[in-house]
Amino acid sequence: MDKSTRKKIRIVLIAFFIISIPAGYYIYTAILLDKAYKAYERAIIMDEDDEIELALTIINKIEPFAFYDQNLTNIKVQLLYRQKEYRKALNAVGKIDAYIYKALLYEHLNRSDSAFLLYEKVIPKLKRQQKKNKKNIHLAYEIERQIALFYTFLNQNESANEFLSKIPEDYNPELREMLHHYDYYIENYVSGGYKDYLEGETVLFGIDSIPKVNVDSLFEANRFYYDSYSSSSKKYEYEIKKIFEQKAINVGMNRIKTKPNNAL
Repeated sequence: MDKSTRKKIRIVLIAFFIISIPAGYYIYTAILLDKAYKAYERAIIMDEDDEIELALTIINKIEPFAFYDQNLTNIKVQLLYRQKEYRKALNAVGKIDAYIYKALLYEHLNRSDSAFLLYEKVIPKLKRQQKKNKKNIHLAYEIERQIALFYTFLNQNESANEFLSKIPEDYNPELREMLHHYDYYIENYVSGGYKDYLEGETVLFGIDSIPKVNVDSLFEANRFYYDSYSSSSKKYEYEIKKIFEQKAINVGMNRIKTKPNNAL
């Protein structure tokens, strides 16, 4: 093999080595990310402190390699939120423009003023999304109501009402019910913010004193909703947001007293 040929082979090998470095890096990172996502899924399904802590440990080890993967940040923040580590979650969000999520975290940290400043930033962002999604009717309706919701938190009721457009009677009943959750909450809103909308205080009610009726129709007719429902034999329990308590009483539902956590 002559000198010229050896030189060409050396150049080809060097080039191949240089190209293979980023390829190997991304393959290795993909393997690590797969491990992180599986740990996250297990933590969410199991909902146990040990599993959540394990998933966070794996994510923390992988972050330096997968710094470009924003979804890794998202799942880390969700796990920290489950642990009620709101300050750590806020730090993990960093400079990402996740205004709604940051506002929610500020509310948990009792910094409502900071949350309200972010609500003001959310609204124009949602308005841009609304314009982009006009052809997706349900998404457009939902974005409108999200805008109305944040105007409500800012006590700008007139602006909120502008975005509560009427839903057609022939609209999909299940989708209409989802949209009505925004409407009914906004109508009855007293105070709080996004944290209250998602996780606000609830009370338990039964329907022992109500004759057999279509309960869902009863809720819709009186413009309120339940967060969850459970039944056993003839016992029915509805978890209802505190702001709807008087409405539930007015339609004849009975308040269920719950035992303290330490009761036998």
